[in-house]
Amino acid sequence: MERARDQLRQIRRTLADRAGDEPTAGDDVDRCPIEIAEIGQRSLVAIQPNLAAALDEQFTDRKRRKDMTRRAARGQDDFGRTGRGQRRSVAHPRQCASPLHDRLGMWEASPMDGSDQLRTSFDVDPDRYERARPTYPAELFDAIIERLPDASTTHVLEVGPGTGQATRALVERAGRLSAVEPGARFVERLAKNYPNVEVHYGDFETVDLELHSFDAVVAATSYHWITGEDRIARPHELLRPDGWLATIDMVQVGDPIDRGYFERVQPIYASFGDHSHNWSPPKRGSVDPKLAAEARASSVFDDVTVIEVDWNQTYSSAQYRDLVMTYSGTLVMEPDKQQDLVDQLVAVIDDEYDGVLVRPLVAVLTLAQATDAP
Repeated sequence: MERARDQLRQIRRTLADRAGDEPTAGDDVDRCPIEIAEIGQRSLVAIQPNLAAALDEQFTDRKRRKDMTRRAARGQDDFGRTGRGQRRSVAHPRQCASPLHDRLGMWEASPMDGSDQLRTSFDVDPDRYERARPTYPAELFDAIIERLPDASTTHVLEVGPGTGQATRALVERAGRLSAVEPGARFVERLAKNYPNVEVHYGDFETVDLELHSFDAVVAATSYHWITGEDRIARPHELLRPDGWLATIDMVQVGDPIDRGYFERVQPIYASFGDHSHNWSPPKRGSVDPKLAAEARASSVFDDVTVIEVDWNQTYSSAQYRDLVMTYSGTLVMEPDKQQDLVDQLVAVIDDEYDGVLVRPLVAVLTLAQATDAP
């Protein structure tokens, strides 16, 4: 096993040399004890059986420590018994999903499946993500800030900012902005574009942040990746009394303005193995986000409000290609299948829709105020 550990250290050095970034390469190997390590341009590294065992041992130890930390943070010991006075520890190394998910979703692969492979697939190309992903209506950010006591002194935490589609609007309105981002390349981009934003690299659920220190926790098209009790408990423990949880969802709706494109391409998705998708988008004015129901049912949030704003997006075929290439369901496909899928989707726009597509969307803001309940 010691020889395997030496091999592991050698592979780390090799990957670091290839990626030109020793900390990132080392971290990637640490948190991905599977047969594929993705560094830089998706380098594939085969792991020998004994080395895999060393990796798996590291992963098991880290996962056990993470679970113990989480129990302590919830006031439990290692056997799940409730206790008092435990202190939250530092962030854990993120796990990677194995095997790869091959299920295709219409826009994003299943967001509530908890898969870190999908969750961290986005930052492979920050340039494309930055130019392809839409921004959000200004009035939604105004609605958040107007609920805070003093915008000039507020401290806002943004969850999963990506390349900053919502960050600019928050920087312009909040006195102080921090962010938590799990994508290493996105963190680098955010630091470059927003040097005054304190960016934490890690997972929202476990990154080390001061409890009850934020006036608002804001997530734009990212909160669907937060699962289980963390959707309610984690923001509540980070917010000050009477602070606000605010999430924005970009929801595609049924509207003849798309001229039937999205129904038309359902057979294309099905041909790539996505037989689970039922194309039945909601109507405008009828969207009720999952988080709204969760907050209403909780004892730690009240004053739940949902605000919906029409936010249609128009794309050329080239622009839509860029957009589809930022979806998690596309990014985790095998490269040849990925290219084939996108080519077919774009060909329909060019051949049957005059090269222009309107995507009918609503931007939906969910607001919930933290109470002082335990």
